[in-house]
Amino acid sequence: MLVYLALLSILGLSLSLRVENFETKKKGILVLYGESFRSGNMGSRTRDCDECIETQKLASQSHQDFIQYVQRTHNLTLDVLIDTYDTQYEEQLKGQYHQPAFYSHPELLGWDNISQHAVNQIDKSKYDFILMTRVDIFIKPKFYPLFQPSWKKIMFLSPVEQDSLEFPCGFKESQNIYYPLINPIFLFFPKSYFYTLDKINAGHDAWQHYMETYHLTEKDMSFMVEYQYNANSANVQNPYYKMVGRSESETLMDFSKKMSLPYVKTTKPVC
Repeated sequence: MLVYLALLSILGLSLSLRVENFETKKKGILVLYGESFRSGNMGSRTRDCDECIETQKLASQSHQDFIQYVQRTHNLTLDVLIDTYDTQYEEQLKGQYHQPAFYSHPELLGWDNISQHAVNQIDKSKYDFILMTRVDIFIKPKFYPLFQPSWKKIMFLSPVEQDSLEFPCGFKESQNIYYPLINPIFLFFPKSYFYTLDKINAGHDAWQHYMETYHLTEKDMSFMVEYQYNANSANVQNPYYKMVGRSESETLMDFSKKMSLPYVKTTKPVC
């Protein structure tokens, strides 16, 4: 009898642990936004071309590979939301993912507007984090271990290049404050900062936006890597992603060009 009761106790403890683990398992959502089945460099509006089918498949397969890696490595669930533009290949695109939430638009909205629409569709009470990237991005395997779902800050992939003629050293000046310009290809928001998604910025000046709109500081935002490089993979090749539908540059990024703390400067940056 005592043995029987002991077995029941052990079994009950095991079931309790399983329920607890199930309830505490983290859940995130990968938001894929922008033009799908796209071809051409910056400014191109070419979509749904014959060769676009294969390039979009490459991007979508990389998303699936990334999702499987994250779920396996971090023991979490990663849902998918796609927010794109009307395409004759809609069913093919949705078929690349497991039950994705899907939205499309007949006209271009711009990065901020389509990103805003996407995050507005999310029931944020269900998720611990949101990771955003463009639907035409091929995620390279070197990004996999870089990504950490336990990040506590808003995370941007990297600062932009130093040698921009318009923004020297990768900074934008406003009222004698120099804000770092960001590479927005990957944007990460932990649950504690979901409130900042009420007014999203998915562009290069996101750092300034979140400082001015939500009074965030370097305690709230950071970079996944501090290397500075051109966000367009047709201009500079990087280890983390490439934009499908356009040629990838043979020029490798310079790992010696880095941005250091403090990221926001009160005097003109020197690089």
